[in-house]
Amino acid sequence: MSPLGIKSKTINTCTNRESISFQIGDFGMVRDIAGSGGGSDYYKSHGGIIPVKWTAPESLNYNKYTSASDVWSYGMVLFEIWSLGYKPFHDLANPIVIALVTSKHCQAPPPGCPRPIYHLMVECWNPKDTQRPTFDCIQTYLDSPEDSLLQWSPSDTLPGKQAHLLGAPLVEGNNLYIDLQRTYQNQLLAETQSNNNT
Repeated sequence: MSPLGIKSKTINTCTNRESISFQIGDFGMVRDIAGSGGGSDYYKSHGGIIPVKWTAPESLNYNKYTSASDVWSYGMVLFEIWSLGYKPFHDLANPIVIALVTSKHCQAPPPGCPRPIYHLMVECWNPKDTQRPTFDCIQTYLDSPEDSLLQWSPSDTLPGKQAHLLGAPLVEGNNLYIDLQRTYQNQLLAETQSNNNT
């Protein structure tokens, strides 16, 4: 761990571009894939090996990689940061993750993650790539005052005794912000009902 509490592997994947700006990349991916045959976090597609748990649905399904698919991955990096280093979809196998992402399921928030930060994650995971925020929009959002980004309401602490505690077991976040977790499933349901009524 560094003095900042960041695992050393994470630091190895960041490149300091300017004095206060970092670029995140998985420079260890080539080594890890070559040395372990891909490992359980990677999936071999027709285009090569990809890290499923960090990959946008359009990239998984159509090999479409854009800035919007990078925004999806950024949402997963935010999850890793707020979970203190856990992988997204922590204990799930790749086929299950693909099925969940395809069915518009959002990764549950990590315990201790404030609603405004989880809301940003959910926006990054919009199944419609054209409706995800741009990195400029994300930067503007994150430039908001800390007290607005890190706020907790009393109702946010109701789902579990430890749901608001950073570093609590991941399961504590499963019932946190259910409304946000189901955002895209609810939209799909509404679209289906609308189509059935016409």
